[in-house]
Amino acid sequence: MKKLLLLLLMIFPLSVMADDEISLTCDKVEKLNIGEEIICRVAVNSDFFYNKINFDVLNTEGLQIIDIRSNYERRWKVEENGNKVSVIADEVQSDLQEFGIILIKSVKSGEQDLTLDNITLENTNETDVRQLNAINQKLKVVSSDNLLKSITINEKELVNFDANKTNYIVEIEKDDTIKIGAESNNEFATINGIGEFKLSDKVNKFVFPINVVSEDNISKVYLINVVRKNKKVNEEIVLDDLIIKNDKGNILLIDFKPNIFEYSFEVDLNTSYINVKPSVSGDNCLVKGFGEQKYELKSGNNVILVKVQNKDGDIANYVLNVIKPIANKSSNNYIKNLLIDDYKIDFSKRIKNYVLEINPKDDVLRITPILESDNARYEITGNKNLKNGSIIRIIVTAENEEKAVYKITIKEKKTNHSKTIILIILTILGLYAVYKLKDIIVKKYKNNKKKQVVSTKVKVVSSVEPVKKETNKEENIKVASKSASKKSSVKNKNTSSKNKVASKASSSKANNKKTTNKTSTTKKRVTNSTSSRSPRSNYTKKSPVQRKKTNKKNTTRKNNKKK
Repeated sequence: MKKLLLLLLMIFPLSVMADDEISLTCDKVEKLNIGEEIICRVAVNSDFFYNKINFDVLNTEGLQIIDIRSNYERRWKVEENGNKVSVIADEVQSDLQEFGIILIKSVKSGEQDLTLDNITLENTNETDVRQLNAINQKLKVVSSDNLLKSITINEKELVNFDANKTNYIVEIEKDDTIKIGAESNNEFATINGIGEFKLSDKVNKFVFPINVVSEDNISKVYLINVVRKNKKVNEEIVLDDLIIKNDKGNILLIDFKPNIFEYSFEVDLNTSYINVKPSVSGDNCLVKGFGEQKYELKSGNNVILVKVQNKDGDIANYVLNVIKPIANKSSNNYIKNLLIDDYKIDFSKRIKNYVLEINPKDDVLRITPILESDNARYEITGNKNLKNGSIIRIIVTAENEEKAVYKITIKEKKTNHSKTIILIILTILGLYAVYKLKDIIVKKYKNNKKKQVVSTKVKVVSSVEPVKKETNKEENIKVASKSASKKSSVKNKNTSSKNKVASKASSSKANNKKTTNKTSTTKKRVTNSTSSRSPRSNYTKKSPVQRKKTNKKNTTRKNNKKK
């Protein structure tokens, strides 16, 4: 018995319910820009039966709660009272439910915490409550701080340093090296252009740019001009010409003068790089790495150095300050409306996951996303050879390259043959019932007609029945006399016609004429008597003896005619 029980447990293992879980999932948790909006979804998974969820929203000062709502308003309704939130369903729910979304805006850089606390599942029908553990989501908001806190030259801080001042002049003696250091205002900013550098004895002026790039990739440049004391710059080391073009081939620097060593100009927001092409003549040459070059631009300040060297090794520096506007690009990657030909979808821009039932014959859908931002773009993947379980992804990229992904899980509609068969059977039964009903109605109608006819005949028979009983023999005589009278009338007609012809042919036969006249007179009398009375009444008055006499007379007339 124990072995059998063990075998059954191996074949049918017991299912173990997982612990109650609540999840908080945000679209983006790293490198949020200040002012950027994101969506966090809240879901619960429990074997407890509940129709109300309560929780408190706790957040740091770096986050702003813009909206809390249900992502399925047909089932869940959200009620807010300060930081306390209640989500209520019309019916009792269980298992995995994604019941709410939280719209957040970042307002301060650094690591921020979003916490849901005092979470309870409640069954209001049975006054039953279950407590869940608090949940926390860390968000990283990147900083745009690209300022320096200090600059050091040979480990000495610059006097009168101002973070907003970007150009400094430093005098040195006959130093052959220089050490430049800097400290950023924000710990997550990066600094380029610091360290220890060798100085040529033949060069009297050096330019060292310090490039500070913020956490959100905005550049700022501090220029350190190092000049030797009591040394004049050799102004004969110059460029003949300097041509600068943007990525579209447009010339940016027009008024170049060889004796001016520093230039500043701006480019538009869409310029990604510039081409720098200097030219020299005579004994001067370009320093390797500082001549013709393609320079990628970052938002903010960009410094490009062009170095010219003479035959003695003296170097002159041309400084190009290129300013690219700080990218204030939109982070809006929402779909305002989603149109799918032949199908309807209950769409909300804040809901990213959908299930769509389609016909099995459809292997591709005609999808048209309408974006909220004109500067955003979208891409659709997975919309080919659709089958049950296929996932279509709509990837929306905002102007600032932030992406959002909307997913549509395909579910094929099942063909219910049983319903079709039942419908066919019901249709056949209906037609058969109509046919039988029609047949019953027709038979009933015919029976009623027959009954009416029979009742009419019965009435007629009943009215003449006594006469039949009394005159049964007379009826037989009438029938016989009727047939005889018909024959005699035919014979009389033939005889009279022949007599007329004979009377016209021979007027001398008086006896025959008299006989003919008598016959015609008798015929007239008979005709008048038959016209005034019906044949049936005539037959009823003649007896069989009279009929025999009449037949004899007719026979005699025929014989006379023959003679």
